[in-house]
Amino acid sequence: SSAVVVDMTSLFLEDSYYSSPFPGYAANSLYGLVTREHEFDEERSFLRDAHAYQNSIIVGCEMSYDVDYMFFGAMIMNQDVPVTVLVDKILMLLPETPMQARLADPRIGTSYYTGAVLENAKTGLKKVFYSNRWRIEPVDPVAYASGELVEPQKPIVFYLDTLMPQTWKKYIRSGAEEWNLAFEKIGFKDVVRVLEFPQNDSIFNANDLNYSTIRYAPLTLDEILTSMHTDPRTGEILNASIYISDNVRYALYLSRVLSTMATDPSVRQAVLAEEVMGDLIRTSIMQSVGECLGLTSNFGASYAYPVDSLRSPSFTQKYGTTYSIMDYARNNYVAQPGDKERGVRLTPPDLGLADYFSIKWLYTPLLDAKTSEEEVPTLDRWISEKSGNPIYRYGKQQFTYRIDPSSCEEDLGD
Repeated sequence: SSAVVVDMTSLFLEDSYYSSPFPGYAANSLYGLVTREHEFDEERSFLRDAHAYQNSIIVGCEMSYDVDYMFFGAMIMNQDVPVTVLVDKILMLLPETPMQARLADPRIGTSYYTGAVLENAKTGLKKVFYSNRWRIEPVDPVAYASGELVEPQKPIVFYLDTLMPQTWKKYIRSGAEEWNLAFEKIGFKDVVRVLEFPQNDSIFNANDLNYSTIRYAPLTLDEILTSMHTDPRTGEILNASIYISDNVRYALYLSRVLSTMATDPSVRQAVLAEEVMGDLIRTSIMQSVGECLGLTSNFGASYAYPVDSLRSPSFTQKYGTTYSIMDYARNNYVAQPGDKERGVRLTPPDLGLADYFSIKWLYTPLLDAKTSEEEVPTLDRWISEKSGNPIYRYGKQQFTYRIDPSSCEEDLGD
């Protein structure tokens, strides 16, 4: 008699821009060449199931559409094609106590959330930018303040898909956990961890936002994609996952072979050795995990290298091909025949100096600062101390036009 039943069907079976299962950039839209005009059919749609967890619910929906396929948005290819899509719609409670936000700075390559705050009734809303980051807090603040290496209260755990090719797993784990070296520099140990999907666990659901995952997809797409969910009040990352398409091995193969086959005879074959392909996967996972930590592409890092340094055995063994793994700089195509035998490294670094600095700026707890604004003087000073040093310059990604030649993708050296 005290129960209240609310019919939520209309909420979960709604169709809007924010929940459309037809993204513009997708393999089955030829990456934007084909647009899909779709009309939702409510009568052919229904709720399939619902699952409740500690702080979230997942409602499975079967959504039906009639779809028109248009080439370049003008030429009709197919009309009224019936398409049914299985969609999980998720509601999640935000943390009861919000994390202290860290205000973003355009001189540091971090992803950010754009919000608004009401300063007072006269000035109205003010736009603010919060850096996206995980809540990394020491289990023992006293020990941390005294300089001891401590674990975080809540580590960042990625659950590894059981479908992942076995030969890839150790390289994926190694690439993800490499970021622990940067966290150790700021006093934390074992922040990033990779675990297998739990077996015989009735609670675990890979689609639950309480779990971050590294998923395998047997697709022809040759990319590694990431997703992230954040708390809009603070920019706190609540979930971040990585999706590895099987055909990414082809893109990695092509890059390695075309860049280095003149200097590395071992890659002149149709199938690369496991350790060579594994090293490429490891590097790509490092970049993807960097995105999941809140970092963005830094295309200016490789510009800090003099070109002749890329042919130096001692320099490349220490620094690789760029000062930031987030540069997405490829393999060492500057090297010449005979350089590999002299010890010149042909692949990107593990973590670069710029990566260590980005993690320091983004994740170092400023225990004395009670507000986001009180953090700014210290964070600004850290950046100012690096001013003029090209190693730490952030090179923003350029779209459509390449105006700044020192901040381009795929480039090496100055």
